[in-house]
Amino acid sequence: MAGRGAVERSTWGRWRWVACAGVVAVLAACGGDSGGTDPEANDLSQAEAAVVMSMLLSIYTPSPSAPSPTAGARGGPAAVPQVTILADTSQASAACPAGGSVEVANADSMRIVTDTRVNHHPDTLYSAQSTWGGHLEVETRYQSCATRDSQGRVWTFDASPGLSFDIDLGGDIDLRALTGGTTLSSSHTTWDGDWSGSFSWSSGSRSGQCSVSIQMQSATTVQGSQSSSSFSYVGQMCGLAVSVTS
Repeated sequence: MAGRGAVERSTWGRWRWVACAGVVAVLAACGGDSGGTDPEANDLSQAEAAVVMSMLLSIYTPSPSAPSPTAGARGGPAAVPQVTILADTSQASAACPAGGSVEVANADSMRIVTDTRVNHHPDTLYSAQSTWGGHLEVETRYQSCATRDSQGRVWTFDASPGLSFDIDLGGDIDLRALTGGTTLSSSHTTWDGDWSGSFSWSSGSRSGQCSVSIQMQSATTVQGSQSSSSFSYVGQMCGLAVSVTS
């Protein structure tokens, strides 16, 4: 895979290379590694640390989604709830905006329990209710991965040793199969976990190393063709306290 296009995966759905939009970052000095207040030194200023975090999230952010609404229900009504176990490992690579690349390795597992019943309403063949849960581990390694900030300055990131996402996720899905062949579905997905590790950075004549320790939470609700979502990232980035919400 090349470029920053969507990464399609059969087990979980989509893992997207996404740009952050509408992200608000609030940073406060708290000491530590490459975080500081003097932009002439190799330490990052508070504003620069916010920029670095936004750039890293723009290069790669995991975006897990619910399984297919018909997963486990394709056979129609069942006498007892059906259990589906899925597991997957994969690797992918994408080019960074200004050169270099990022390598991503995934390991995930999921359990879906689907209870499908005949619905005697005149316009409904059957209905299915699914609950699911799983775990995702993602390792990201930057290899001279370069991107530009809003001022056009180039920043380059390297694994040192790299960053990892460790996420628990789950949700529920409701499905109605209508007599005309149409399906109506809704789903709710939540996930939370940790983003941690370390990386090195350089920009012009300056360079440094940062550690990351961030708690993540996200929730998405889909009703037919309408969806809404929220997320938050709270913790430490480059020796600074960071809070990112949308």
